[in-house]
Amino acid sequence: MGWVPTAHAAGNQDGAKTKADKDAARAEWHQGGVAYNLGHYDEAAKHYEAAYTLVQDPAFLFNIAQSYRKGGKLDQSLDRYRAFLRTTSADASNRDTAEKFVEEINRTLEEERETASVVPPKAAPDKESPPPGPAETPASPASPGPAPQPPHGCEANQVPIPRGTFWMGAPDLDMAEPLHQVTLSPYCIDKTEVTVAAFRTCVQDGGCPPAYATDGPSWKKKTKKEIIKPEFCTWGKIGFDQHPMNCVDWNQATTYCAWTGGRLPTEAEWEYAARGTDGRKYPWGNEAPVPMRLNMSGKDDGWERTAPVGSYPKGASPFGALDMAGNVWEWTADGVASYDSKAVTNPQQSRPAGSPRIFRGGGWHNDAPARLRAEYRDWGGPGTRVDFIGFRCAHGVKL
Repeated sequence: MGWVPTAHAAGNQDGAKTKADKDAARAEWHQGGVAYNLGHYDEAAKHYEAAYTLVQDPAFLFNIAQSYRKGGKLDQSLDRYRAFLRTTSADASNRDTAEKFVEEINRTLEEERETASVVPPKAAPDKESPPPGPAETPASPASPGPAPQPPHGCEANQVPIPRGTFWMGAPDLDMAEPLHQVTLSPYCIDKTEVTVAAFRTCVQDGGCPPAYATDGPSWKKKTKKEIIKPEFCTWGKIGFDQHPMNCVDWNQATTYCAWTGGRLPTEAEWEYAARGTDGRKYPWGNEAPVPMRLNMSGKDDGWERTAPVGSYPKGASPFGALDMAGNVWEWTADGVASYDSKAVTNPQQSRPAGSPRIFRGGGWHNDAPARLRAEYRDWGGPGTRVDFIGFRCAHGVKL
């Protein structure tokens, strides 16, 4: 499901051209999402601006503002956020987010102006210094070197996880005991959860089956155990391109990761990437979860449900992976099995097709600290689609 005009959308009302304009706007919106997902924020802004020129939907203004902000163009971003707020009602989606960023950008710009207005005092002349000689020829600017390459054979949107040994599990959590020593070979893992924009690219490329719609008969055919609260699913929602893709089952997640050349991480790989080797409970350490570190139950973290991936850098894991606590739970490759106390290397719990699969990390609906711990395990059938489960992928190191 692509962009759908909102109730606020305006544009060319000439009947014959209206559909053409909307189709063209949808195409520009899609290209903007692809560019945004790749980190090409200027290009994304251009596509979103083109979409808004065709159809004056405020949702495009929000996309434009987000792109300018991510690209560091704060003045342009502020202008578009304000335009979005002027043209939407008080209960419109993303208004709270826009208001938050307007306040944040205003504060940043004010600090920049104050810094620029401070003139450093001139140093007193040095009486002992020799008289000035002939002016030196200014050095020519250094030529730019080669672009930095992603380290350790991982792509730019992944974090490298080195070979290592850690203690997996926890003695005080059900199904997470006993503690046991695990050794893993090096691998790469996505820095963030897979986004809606990234998943859409797979669908449009033919690598993934279409995701279930958030409304209509598609989800109504599913049982309550397979999908809940379809209005909370991120697929098909305007302005949710950078939110985690949720309401996907284990099979869809597996298919997407294979399309990228990767796979779902094993439980051990997921836990190691989340907590490292020092035995911490959470990605950031042992301090209890607070809104500044993750998206959890409630609005104090700035989001009622899912948040754009990477919104909580203070909650990063020791290796730099983001959102490994909160936002959405994440599917792993493993089936459900009890731990053994023996030391193991590169473990994976293979189980028959159709058997339950483990997911990790806690979600936006959780506030119990235990469920947000890196060692906590939960599981569901491979066909489960719910609004609090998403995924990220693991990849082999390119030598």
